[in-house]
Amino acid sequence: TEQDALIAYLQGLGILIKTRN
Repeated sequence: TEQDALIAYLQGLGILIKTRN
C-alpha cells in the first residue's frame, strides 16, 4: 500500500541520517 511505501521510505531516510552522523 502507499502507507507501507511511505514507512519504508522514512525508514530508509532514518538509516541514511544515522550513517551520516
